[in-house]
Amino acid sequence: MQKLIYLIPIIFIIKYLFFIQLLQANNEVESLPGCSEKIEKFCNGLFATHSGNLKIPLESKKDVLFIKNGLDENNKNLTSEVSTYAKAKILSRDRLPSDLLKYLNEADYFNKLKTYIEFNNSKLNARERIKLNDRVDELTTIWNKSFEMTILDRMEKINPNFIDTENPSIDDLYKQYDLSTDLEKEIDIAIWSKSDNWKRIEETFFSIKENFLSFINEQANIPKQVKEHWLTKIQTIKLELPSFLSSFYKTCSSTMKNAFYYPQKNSFTVCAGYFNTSSNVGLIMAHELAHSLDPNRDIEAAFANSAIGNNLKLLANELCFSPNRNSCPNTWKELFVNQLAFNKSFEDLKEWTPPLDIKFYRCLQDDKQLKETFSVQDIMQIATMEARGNNSCFADMDTFLYLTKPEIIRENWKKDKNSMYLNPCGVDKNKFEESFLQSSNSIQQLLFTSAFLCSSKGNDADKIRDAGNEAFEKMSAILNKTIPLGGLFSPNSYMNANGFSLDVSEKFADYFGSRVFARYLDSSKISQNDKLNIFKVEISAFCDPPSLEAMYPDESKAQKEFSLEPHSRGKQRRLEVLNPELQKVLQCKKDFLMKECSL
Repeated sequence: MQKLIYLIPIIFIIKYLFFIQLLQANNEVESLPGCSEKIEKFCNGLFATHSGNLKIPLESKKDVLFIKNGLDENNKNLTSEVSTYAKAKILSRDRLPSDLLKYLNEADYFNKLKTYIEFNNSKLNARERIKLNDRVDELTTIWNKSFEMTILDRMEKINPNFIDTENPSIDDLYKQYDLSTDLEKEIDIAIWSKSDNWKRIEETFFSIKENFLSFINEQANIPKQVKEHWLTKIQTIKLELPSFLSSFYKTCSSTMKNAFYYPQKNSFTVCAGYFNTSSNVGLIMAHELAHSLDPNRDIEAAFANSAIGNNLKLLANELCFSPNRNSCPNTWKELFVNQLAFNKSFEDLKEWTPPLDIKFYRCLQDDKQLKETFSVQDIMQIATMEARGNNSCFADMDTFLYLTKPEIIRENWKKDKNSMYLNPCGVDKNKFEESFLQSSNSIQQLLFTSAFLCSSKGNDADKIRDAGNEAFEKMSAILNKTIPLGGLFSPNSYMNANGFSLDVSEKFADYFGSRVFARYLDSSKISQNDKLNIFKVEISAFCDPPSLEAMYPDESKAQKEFSLEPHSRGKQRRLEVLNPELQKVLQCKKDFLMKECSL
């Protein structure tokens, strides 16, 4: 009892000291600037007073340059991304493919390009602007013509008769497309691979990856199997120059401002317009890498790796890319016409479950009214609607005729060979093989062509009717089994439109990407003020330019209730990005209300 009496004052002192520390901590938090206050003040000033370049100085490094509306400092009439691309072509001239360079030099391309850049360094009147537009047209024509002539030269080495062929075969078209893609890659390597701006992207990418891996490892609520899958996904993701991702190379390699995760190759790229005008893309990069893990990728992978997905891939290879592609595919007869085999190919999809707790995905969704359950009849109706819509589109666009007729006719009644004849895969073989399973439209074209080739009807009109109905029935069955996979967070547009689901892929990418970015920023060896300035540059893409939305916020909020857009926009997205980890890194207090989700 005596010992307890001695302990009472000690306990009191400990409690008092703890109370003092808590009070000091609260005072420190209260003295911190508001997170949203700082960001909103920055956004409000961004479009209010500046009309050109905005420089945000860093204490620890060289200046961060953020181009607000894209005007180049030296070339007053050129956007920064156009100016940089033009200068990069000149600097990389000797690294360009020699066969392309020959044609460019013959047309005096580089001297004309220099004149074009210099001409933009002054105030232009209306007549001079017309001349400038003429020069742009001339430069574009020279570049495109040189590119096409280079491809013809390369084709002639493969097939000496190609130039004299009036109607090239589908095999020649495949080769021509592959050569074009290869040439784009060579140009990209020549222009950007040694660029300081691209090297900065590479450095940021590897740092973001490291922070992503450590973030995943520390998440206690992610199931072990999912965590291992995610770690492998992030470890193996590749950074590619823009042209190496075939879907986007044409403008992404030159002036486009964007970044892409390409799931079919588990690759990522930042477009030239971005890495030449923005000093920091860490937040965007972390967001795009998070897309490799989002629920849509899991749904796509479940379908692609299922028996039905593998059967469709076999059918595509036999129908489009084998020597006997103009005959009835064996895959169609064995795995699609055979009803028992067709039904069996869906069995493994029954075992698929979402990788994370459904409550987490539900929390990410906007507070919109969703129908919490959907019946078998609901799914059948949506599947029928989508498959019927595809057939309607084919009929309106003459797709059935293009797929079944060997010749097409021009306006002058001249007949040409039809490269789409019995070829639902197009000329970009790689792109089709990588992504056709994501589109019910391309799958249904594949099913229609197979059914047409295997139809026993006497004439083409009856074959088209027969194949159209067969493709519709098979596509309806496939959709009926695959649409429900995502449940309430299904990305299917028909599910979204009918109030059964809301796509959470963008919210998911913002959730993980912003937290990884917080770690990346925290690990940077720079001052506290520089961390805030870098974040401002990163968040500037989410600042609202002058718009009707900014003028009428309440009415805009009402308008958005009808939207199915998965991205959050404007202030809502800025606040969603300001997660607790970023608040700590930026040393600011939470001064806003926002629903927070946790794993």
